[in-house]
Amino acid sequence: MRRRARTERGACGAALACLGLALNILGASPGLAAQERHDRDSRRAGPPVLTFAPGARAMGLGGAFFAADGSDAALLHHPALLEGSGFGAAFHRLEDGGSLVATTASGEWFGGFAGIGVVFVGGTGEARGHPEDRDGEGPGRAERWRGSSFAVAAGFAGEVLGLRVGGAAKVVGQDDGTTRSRTLAADVGAAMEAGPVTVALTAQNLGPGLAGKGETLPLATRVALGAGMDRKPVGPLDIGGAVQLARDGDGEIVPGGGVEIAWWPVVGRVFILRFGAVHVSEDHASPFTFGGGFAGDRLRLDYAYQGAGRESRHALGLAFR
Repeated sequence: MRRRARTERGACGAALACLGLALNILGASPGLAAQERHDRDSRRAGPPVLTFAPGARAMGLGGAFFAADGSDAALLHHPALLEGSGFGAAFHRLEDGGSLVATTASGEWFGGFAGIGVVFVGGTGEARGHPEDRDGEGPGRAERWRGSSFAVAAGFAGEVLGLRVGGAAKVVGQDDGTTRSRTLAADVGAAMEAGPVTVALTAQNLGPGLAGKGETLPLATRVALGAGMDRKPVGPLDIGGAVQLARDGDGEIVPGGGVEIAWWPVVGRVFILRFGAVHVSEDHASPFTFGGGFAGDRLRLDYAYQGAGRESRHALGLAFR
């Protein structure tokens, strides 16, 4: 069980300081946001591997990570929520033949939790892969890409003054068929418990852009504020949920969230349904996400679906704790 964060003045102050720092890093003031949007008018942000949020569970919840249940998968969403010893894998079938594969693992280390992960995106498709993703031109707009991109991450999470803090260092690369480029990036964040709700704040993909032929591709920076409540008994069901407010580097704000409903007719055998929604800007993109799963003993299988017709996406997930 996650250690309960103390609600001391120091923890609250640290959380507010982290929020202020993250927003300043990405230019939260209207003037800076407008300037950044102007600077990116002719440059998309990427690479594609940074514009997708891996995981069938998160996808089924409208892109919101289930903050109340820290795990190895937190490495790719909110590293401050890294917890436990486990392994997870996800496979996403993207539009127009693209695919994403992600693996993560975590364990206890030096009084905290360490995690490693690899994400790979290959094929051809559109950078709008996840409902909450960006391509530097606005939420949900398509950006054609070809080739492959990857990210290798290593992170650590611990507790400081009752506040859970964490970060991840990443090697990011892209191969567009003509140019191969590499760079370093970092995610930093904090999390705390407020009664039954867990809140996490993370700044992602901070670092220099990818050098190309005559230009530099800026990284898809983002600040994500998420909250989740673990499942609670409601009659014969257990119900929980998660919400998220994401702000990318060009100042676009995208909310999303969902509900998770579990039914366990036999102890240790849990059937799960998920319903979510996320803001999208294009008429042909569906804002609704759906998913399901099965948890038995230490194994959990997940599935998620979003969109309709050519724009549909499917995701499969496997987690072992």
